[in-house]
Amino acid sequence: MMDEIAKYNKERWKALAEANALFTRPALHLDPSREFGDFQTPPSLVQNILERLSSSGETWSRALEPTCGRGNFIEGLLKLPTPPQEIQAIELQDNYVQNAREWTKHSSSTRVNVRQSNIFDLNFQKDLQWSERGRLLVVGNPPWVTNSELGSLGSENLPLKSNIKNLKGIDARTGGSNFDIAEYIWLKLIEELASEQPVIALLCKISVARNVLQFAFDAHLPIAHASIYMINAKKWFGAAVEACLFCVEIGTGEPRYEAAVYQDLCATEPDFITGIVEKRLVADMKAYSLVASTDGVCPVTWRQGLKHDAASVPTY
Repeated sequence: MMDEIAKYNKERWKALAEANALFTRPALHLDPSREFGDFQTPPSLVQNILERLSSSGETWSRALEPTCGRGNFIEGLLKLPTPPQEIQAIELQDNYVQNAREWTKHSSSTRVNVRQSNIFDLNFQKDLQWSERGRLLVVGNPPWVTNSELGSLGSENLPLKSNIKNLKGIDARTGGSNFDIAEYIWLKLIEELASEQPVIALLCKISVARNVLQFAFDAHLPIAHASIYMINAKKWFGAAVEACLFCVEIGTGEPRYEAAVYQDLCATEPDFITGIVEKRLVADMKAYSLVASTDGVCPVTWRQGLKHDAASVPTY
């Protein structure tokens, strides 16, 4: 009888160990496309974006791409009629760094520097040494992934945790603290490069653009002008998500926490304007003004982030 119990226990512990291994695989097996939110921007989309940004005759002496990947934006910038005199790019993954550095050989008039680094470890103001001065364009396509997804993957590709939104109590510990990595990069760029007064134009989820506008208002960040150009994420990236090119100009003077929303990169007139009304972001300011008198305090508090809150509950 004792031998049978021992055999049963041995087999039981073996089965438990095998089951546990399924949920504790090391980070070495992470899918890089998930860990780094890796959606490489097609060259044709890069061209459309740069044409949109330079449609008013704007040129830039300097350009920064904070997560350059293979270097498609570097290629596009070098092919502009008046390319920047200096391009700095940052990338973490070895294979992409090598690909991007190939573009340093393709221009004699533009100084191109591709730096291998984790942008979460950099201060854009202090750590980037520019040889040129003048107008700065920050352009690119930062990761499309949330901090909670990276945490579930066991990834270390995360910024230092901090309660930058001053969330209180349970919100700081649960769903309210979940954010897109792109949102963190946006806020980092605005805060650290404010003195440079750059134009920042990044591809991101529309939810990220809205959150950045709201946070910019709450934190009194110096937004001089903003616009949103919708893109077809399914067509370009195979992603079922609302996405856009979010453009922000940092400047002095009275800040404006609103953004004209265009249906695509070719549109010349906005469909509507999203912005802050009574300290809250509304999707369409004109449409809201027609029904604002009916807006009041709801007796029910609607909570977001329930799925994130329940992530630690085992699923069988």
